[in-house]
Amino acid sequence: MRFFNQKMATVETGLLAALFCFLMLLAAPALAGSLRIAVPSLPPYGYLEGQQPTGLFFDLISAIAKRADFEPDNAILPPDRIVAAMASGKVEAAIMFPDLGIGSVAENLGEVLSMETVVLGRAGTVLRSRKDLPGKRLAMVRDSGCNGGLSKRDGIIPIPVTTYDQALKLLLASQVDGVIGPEPTLLFCAGRNNFPRQALGKPLVLARTDAHLFLSGKAATPEKRLRLRNALAGLQKDGTVAALMANYPL
Repeated sequence: MRFFNQKMATVETGLLAALFCFLMLLAAPALAGSLRIAVPSLPPYGYLEGQQPTGLFFDLISAIAKRADFEPDNAILPPDRIVAAMASGKVEAAIMFPDLGIGSVAENLGEVLSMETVVLGRAGTVLRSRKDLPGKRLAMVRDSGCNGGLSKRDGIIPIPVTTYDQALKLLLASQVDGVIGPEPTLLFCAGRNNFPRQALGKPLVLARTDAHLFLSGKAATPEKRLRLRNALAGLQKDGTVAALMANYPL
């Protein structure tokens, strides 16, 4: 009989412990599930450091997802693939520059930051205005969406390249006259390749481009839209966006 009572007491203790854990789970704030997010493969915004994905946009959109109570499922992809993935709903949210037709497949939830698209030449190359560009060989990264609207119609000679690292190597080897791209990206790539800054000229600003937070039209719900908008506004207000930007000095 004593053994039976002890056995029952053990069972009751186990049931009480299980009930307590269940109640604690109910009381804890529930995550709203995972959020499939992506950023463009564009340093310093999204790139691999060894095998580790990192970058300013990578950190920002992960912070936005967490603030919105989502578990971030983050990827770094070429910009054109992000647009296609958002059109199909495979990617739900992204920080992107509003080019490559992303506005037709996703909702713009707000500006995240601004940057300038420039032409960067070698020291001594005269680049005072767009009037100095006709006839110049300018390296342009394919499908980057960051070419300042320049094309053959402007009299330039476009030289397609795969990466900004490759473009800068061509520039320093005098195989092109300039490189078109986001100024932070060009300076970041020059720094990580140990290219001497004094070998580069003063950038010619072509346009100012804003990066925005986009939500796929296939994934948009009123709740998700509100959560992400509020998260972005909160991170901007409390200084988190500025603090993350400071992690990527140029």
